[in-house]
Amino acid sequence: MKKDFFERVGFAITAGMMIFTTACGEDGTSYVGETQVPYYQSDMAGIKLSQEDYDAQTIDVKSASNLRELGGYTVKDGRKVKENVLFRAGVLDWLNEKDIKKLSEVYNVKYIADMRTEEEVKSSPDKVIPGSVNIWVPIYGGGMYDQATLDLINKITVDGDSLKTDLAFAKNKITTKKFECMPLSEKARQGFKQFFDILLKTNDGEAVIWHCSKGKDRTGMASALLLYALGADDATVMKDFMLTNIYYKDDVAEAFKIARENGLNDDEAEEFMAETEGVRDEHLKTAIDSITANYGSVHDYLIKGLGLTENDLVALQNKYLE
Repeated sequence: MKKDFFERVGFAITAGMMIFTTACGEDGTSYVGETQVPYYQSDMAGIKLSQEDYDAQTIDVKSASNLRELGGYTVKDGRKVKENVLFRAGVLDWLNEKDIKKLSEVYNVKYIADMRTEEEVKSSPDKVIPGSVNIWVPIYGGGMYDQATLDLINKITVDGDSLKTDLAFAKNKITTKKFECMPLSEKARQGFKQFFDILLKTNDGEAVIWHCSKGKDRTGMASALLLYALGADDATVMKDFMLTNIYYKDDVAEAFKIARENGLNDDEAEEFMAETEGVRDEHLKTAIDSITANYGSVHDYLIKGLGLTENDLVALQNKYLE
């Protein structure tokens, strides 16, 4: 078995093993059969995030949730991601006029990639940032799960009671299944390709914001793929993914409290937290394992799964690294 992801990046974990059958595939088909993979009960404290990590990625815009930049990260060849051009976020309908002006005039935001569903966009439309173009690049859609998983989701969903539904989703690891299946679905691959197309067409000094509802799952996956495309290592990608829990630290703490009050065990409590408010290291690892099992590597996924070219990757690195 290949060297373990977390061993390579040095995160503290306690490990076990399990056998699982994937629950993904277009048109209700499974994309691979029964597979033995490592399963981890993560120790979130083992991922060393600090106030300095938070400060390094935070920009001077306070009215949007989970808004931060990728600038400053060092990639494997020693170059750094350019600052003030690549921004990830949650919903943008909370932006106040001061911050809208700042994003337009100081940060020169040219493109916004909205990764939400049509229903989410209609219920909470983005604030307009003058000078920017808002492009809808949905990530979720039909065909992401097989029929058995869809049947399970329908069975455990409690109409009118989001708490009971979220608790049931946590016990059945629906968010883990989502990360396993998301990068393989046709809708997500189309959306991620659109996202990269946007990044490739910016001019020097123009900034891009990509976001979903909380800026953690769809946005987190897009950010991970971009960092890998720029040449970042596993530790950097995981650190950026997990920073969401610092931005939502109070909500994350409350989610754990609710999970405990409702009798969830350690694993279920982490799953509930990631279902509702934050992120879980296991979920990004699940997505990368799923990509690797089907495409061989993240690089091959970018080329074969999304349709990028080697020249595209070079262009991205030349554009966004210094």
